Amino acid sequence: MSQKSEAEAEAVAERYARRQDLGRYSMLRPEVWQAVQERQRAMLRLFTQAGLQDLSRLRLLEVGCGAGGNLLELLRLGFAPEKLTGLELLPERHAQARHV
Repeated sequence: MSQKSEAEAEAVAERYARRQDLGRYSMLRPEVWQAVQERQRAMLRLFTQAGLQDLSRLRLLEVGCGAGGNLLELLRLGFAPEKLTGLELLPERHAQARHV
C-alpha cells in the first residue's frame, strides 16, 4: 500500500473511531428501519425503471461495503452471490463482511 493510501486508510479509521453513538445504525431503532425501507424502495424503483427483471444476471460492485449488510440485501433481491463484489478499506470491516 502506498504512503498516501495508508494515510487515507488511517484517516477513515480515525473517523470511525470518533463515532460515539455505536447504536446509530441499530436495526432496533424504528428510524433505521424506515431508512432501510426507503432505500429498498428506491432501489426497486430504479431496477424497474431500467427494465431489469432478472437481477441474477447482473454484476454489482459495492465500494465501501462495511460489514456487508447491503450485500445481504442485494442477495435477498435476487442478485447471484458470485456476481456481487464488495470493497472495504478498513481491514476489520472487510473481515466482518467476509464472515456474513
